[in-house]
Amino acid sequence: MEISKIYITLKEAENLIFNRFLNIPTSRLKVTKAKELFSINILVNNLGIIKTGEHNLTILFSAVNTFEIPEVEKSLFINSFFMPAGMIKETSRKFKDEPDTGFFKSEEMLETIPFYSHLRNGFVGVYKELIINNNKNSINTIGNNFFKNFENLTPFKSAIIKEFIANNDFPLLQFDPNTFRADKAYRVAWFLKNTSDILVNGSKLAEKKTEKQKASTKEWFKDFLNNNNTVSLPKFITTIPEELIEEQAFIMGYYFVAFNYEELLENPKSIKSILEVVPANIQEETYLWAYFFFSMLNKNMLRLFFLKSFQNNEITLEKLALHTALNIENITSDFIFSNLEFINLPLQNQISELWELKYGVQNGNPTIVPKSNVMDVFSNALSPNNINNIGIVASSNFDFFDAFINMAWMNKKTFALELQNPEAVFYGETTFENEAFVKKFNIKPKPFSKLLDAKKKVLVVFVGKDKPQLLNFYAVCLGDAIQFQFDKIVCIWLVKESSDEILTPKFSLEKDELKGKIENAFDNKVPVELMVKNWNNPNDNEIKRNCFNALKGYKTSEIEVVHENFDTIQAQWLLHGNTEFYIQDKPKNLYAFYNSI
Repeated sequence: MEISKIYITLKEAENLIFNRFLNIPTSRLKVTKAKELFSINILVNNLGIIKTGEHNLTILFSAVNTFEIPEVEKSLFINSFFMPAGMIKETSRKFKDEPDTGFFKSEEMLETIPFYSHLRNGFVGVYKELIINNNKNSINTIGNNFFKNFENLTPFKSAIIKEFIANNDFPLLQFDPNTFRADKAYRVAWFLKNTSDILVNGSKLAEKKTEKQKASTKEWFKDFLNNNNTVSLPKFITTIPEELIEEQAFIMGYYFVAFNYEELLENPKSIKSILEVVPANIQEETYLWAYFFFSMLNKNMLRLFFLKSFQNNEITLEKLALHTALNIENITSDFIFSNLEFINLPLQNQISELWELKYGVQNGNPTIVPKSNVMDVFSNALSPNNINNIGIVASSNFDFFDAFINMAWMNKKTFALELQNPEAVFYGETTFENEAFVKKFNIKPKPFSKLLDAKKKVLVVFVGKDKPQLLNFYAVCLGDAIQFQFDKIVCIWLVKESSDEILTPKFSLEKDELKGKIENAFDNKVPVELMVKNWNNPNDNEIKRNCFNALKGYKTSEIEVVHENFDTIQAQWLLHGNTEFYIQDKPKNLYAFYNSI
C-alpha cells in the first residue's frame, strides 16, 4: 500500500469528513510540512487519490488512514465530526483560522460533486448489509452484480435516482386535494406516475406497443396506486407488464421504502420483511435496492466505519459513486468497476482491527466474555457468587446483615452462630469482650477492610426503589477503608418516571437529597457522582456515555461494584467503551460499526 501525506486546512478536513471526498489542487502535493493554515495532515492510501482534472485531485474519504491534528481540535473531531479515536493522531502544532479566500482552489475545481455523497452512502449501506452475514455467494455474485448496474445505469434508473437525490428525499405528487392522505401515498404517487411516464411512453419496448397495450399498462399503474399496500403487493408483482419486468426489483425496492419509510426509521431491520412478499428470483436484488434508497437518506452513514481490511473494497465503492455521479451529470468517466473481494477474518483479528480503529489501541487483544457471563467481570468478595463463602462477626444487629447466611453474633455475655457454609471465612472486628468466644469456636475473623481488593479505587452503586442493604453494609463496615482508599463513588439512580417528571424541580431536589445521603453515609469524605437512568426511556446511549465518562481512566480491576440492582444490562453499561473486554452476544461479525460519542 502506497501512502501519501497531504496537508489540508481545518475547513477542508470538515468538508472531507462530511462530504466523504475532497477536491484539492495538484499543487498541494508540494506542501511538505505544516505551515500557516495547513495545520492538518492526512495519510492517504494512493488508491483513493483520483485525478479529476489537469490541475485537480479528488481524495476519497475511505482512503484516509489518519488525521494528524492539533491537539486542541481533538474534541471537535471526536464529538462533532464523529471520528473514531484510531483515525486521529494529535500533535502540538498550532491551528490558524482560515480567511475567506480562493487561495486553495484551482480554476477548474468543482466545489462539490452533485449526487456523490448520496450515492456513496447508498453503496456503503448496501455493502454493510452484504457483509453482515458474510455469505460468499451474496457478495461475489448478487452484490457485485448489483453494483455493476451503476457502471451504465438504464435511463429509467438514472432519471429516478437523479430526481430522488436532487429532492434530498422521496419526491411527492399530491392528488385529490379534498382528501387527507399520509405522505406515503404522495411518495408512491410520484414514483408510479414517473415510472409510467418513462417506461410506458419513453422506453424502446413501449414503442412497439399498441395504444391498447399502453392503456392496459397505465391501468395497471392506476390500480396499483389505488390499492397500494404491502398486503396486495404480491398481486401486482405477478401481473406486472412486460416492459416493467427488467426494472421489477428496482421498482419494488423503491416502492417498499417509499411506502414504509416512517416505520423503517423506527426499525431499520424491518426492511427485511420485503423478502416475504416478492418472488424468490428477485428477493435479494429487491432487498438491496430497498436498502440503497433507505441508506441514501440515512445520516448515520456518516458514522459508519469499516475495518481496515475492507479499505480497498470501500475505495472501489466510492470510486463507483464518483463515476455514477459524473455520469448522471453527463460528464465522462472511464472508471470500470472491479469485483469486490470476499474477506473472511477470524474473530480475534476482527476484534484487534476494531480496537485499533475505534479506540486507537494497537495490537489489542481483549478478553472475550460471553454476554451471559458479563457480570463476572465485576466479581468481588460480596458478589452473589462469593457472598455465601463469607461469614460476619458482629455485636450489633443491622438490617443489612440479612444479606449474609453465615453470622456470628458476639457480645460480652452471649454468642450465637448461624452457619450454613462450614468453609466460610469470617470478617469482623473482634474486641476484648468477645475474644473468649472467638477462641472457643475457632473463629478467626479478618478485618472488614480485607473484603476490599487493595487495587480498588472507585465504588459503583445502583440505587433502586428498595432499601439498599448491601450499600449500607459498605458504608457502615467498609466506610473507613473506602474513605482511605477510594477516589470517588459513582451512583446510578434507577427510576421509572415520565420524561416530564425528570425535568421538574421536585425530581431535581430528590436527586440532590439522594446524593447527600450517600455522601453523609461516607462521612462526606468521598466525592459522589450521581447519574440517572430512566427505565421508561429504552435508549441506553446516554447512561452508557455517562458511565464511560465517569469511569474513564480506570481499569475494571479498580472498580468495586455493589451487587445490588445489578445484572447483565448494568454490567454492559459499565463496559461501554472499555478496551479490556469484548462482550460476545449471538454470533456476528464486526466488519463495520456505527461510531458513537
